[in-house]
Amino acid sequence: MSSFIFSFRAILLALGVIAATEGVCALALRPGIVERTKFNLLDRFHSAVIFGKLNESADSAPDIIQVGDSSGFHGVQPDIVMRYLGGLKYVNLSCCAALGYRGYYGIADFMLRRNPGIKAVVLYVSLNNLPRADLIEGQHQLGEFIQNSLTTPFSYLSPPTVALRQRIVDAMERKGQARTDAVFTDDMRASTRAHNGWWAEHDRRLAGDKRIAFWRATCGESGIKAIDPASYYARDGQSYMLTELERFAALAAHHGARLIVAFQPFSCRGLDANFLAARRADVRTLMSRHRNVTVVPEQILDAWPTEKFVSGDHLRVGYDEENARRVGKALARVLGIAQEVEAPVTAEADQSAETIRFGAISITAAGRGEGAALIAEGEGPAQQMIEAAEPGAHRVEKKLAGFTPGKILLLSFHAKAIGARGIFVEVLAAGRRGGGYCDLPGGTAQRDGDMLDAGLEPEPNGWSRCWVAMVITEPTVTLRLSLMNARLDPVYLGDGKSGAVVGPVELGETARFLAQEASPW
Repeated sequence: MSSFIFSFRAILLALGVIAATEGVCALALRPGIVERTKFNLLDRFHSAVIFGKLNESADSAPDIIQVGDSSGFHGVQPDIVMRYLGGLKYVNLSCCAALGYRGYYGIADFMLRRNPGIKAVVLYVSLNNLPRADLIEGQHQLGEFIQNSLTTPFSYLSPPTVALRQRIVDAMERKGQARTDAVFTDDMRASTRAHNGWWAEHDRRLAGDKRIAFWRATCGESGIKAIDPASYYARDGQSYMLTELERFAALAAHHGARLIVAFQPFSCRGLDANFLAARRADVRTLMSRHRNVTVVPEQILDAWPTEKFVSGDHLRVGYDEENARRVGKALARVLGIAQEVEAPVTAEADQSAETIRFGAISITAAGRGEGAALIAEGEGPAQQMIEAAEPGAHRVEKKLAGFTPGKILLLSFHAKAIGARGIFVEVLAAGRRGGGYCDLPGGTAQRDGDMLDAGLEPEPNGWSRCWVAMVITEPTVTLRLSLMNARLDPVYLGDGKSGAVVGPVELGETARFLAQEASPW
């Protein structure tokens, strides 16, 4: 007998090593069911969105979950929605249209199986992403993968070393990411953890002719979006919208939950009348067949001004708060939760929201430079900011004081590119950092970190006005202006001659701020 066992000693030794390795990984990493699943089917950012949200929320015992595309990811803040829900917990698990409706379904199925206390599933989508042929499957079959890997008994058999592999892959992919992409990914993860799955949009802001051209292309010359209905129907003539939503209704009903289909406000003035009528007919049929279904708004179309959007599907940061209040009130009505009357805005509040201007300052006075030289631009107050012919950052910074903690700092300056260079604006204070990418050659702007908003407005003769807005917690902050290359990277190899002309910096503060088509100045 001993000789028989001896002949298999190599196999037994290998099994012992494998078991020990898995045991060590299990004790050291303590991976959950999601982390033990191979999930790197998309780029690092989108994998981080889906993987991170599911890993954080798998056993969080929410009362209401939200699934769907990125309109809900950026446009619905659970912290605000929950103010209207009488203590119910709301978790935002929306990600992106790339998931497809199979992906939304798989996430809802996974959460309902693991959290039997879920009372409602909110399917939140943009009217631009209603069920159609290409959105049923989703890109890369990710939706099918979620269902097959997370909602079957085999998911519990996945070894702990898969989690270690996932962490190694994540670390390697981070090294390959551009600095700006890595910052966005880290910022997203921090926000979703802190705010039950929500992250503010970081879209490029368009201005001037670019903005006009974008909305014409998105909504048409009349502002009424035309849609080809062909891809919204299967070969047998069945509406994809009706068949897909019925799947969600049946899933929710199987777990004793309600399905609430919620539509993002629409960024165009209207939608093709025939198409809209057909979708409304789908909704009526759906609600007549499934008593656990509610649609908000029931008429589907809720058109908002384009000034509130940065893209066809994403509300501009700040207007997500207005939308979250809309969603919270709607859910409270559906669930029969009594709402408290909101206090009206008083004249004193209106007055406190007025902008107080502090005047303009020069970036040269008592300023400090790194990898950049400041040269006078003619007889005026503007300065040329020229990069050094060396790798690294090319920037100047200056301390600013006299602000009111809790107020919103407004900062603005004129700039003009020398070569293909833009300006990265940073405001730093007490561990907080807000950034604004002013892409001078491209004519766009983008917010980053704790920055509330940013914008770039084209002006004559190659000039643009760059502005940022940020809530500050200290009376003193540091302003940093960095040159950035065509990749919007503020760390690069300079050529010794490119840069930007920068005018005086105008400062102000206010208690309430929402960007409209015009700048705050």
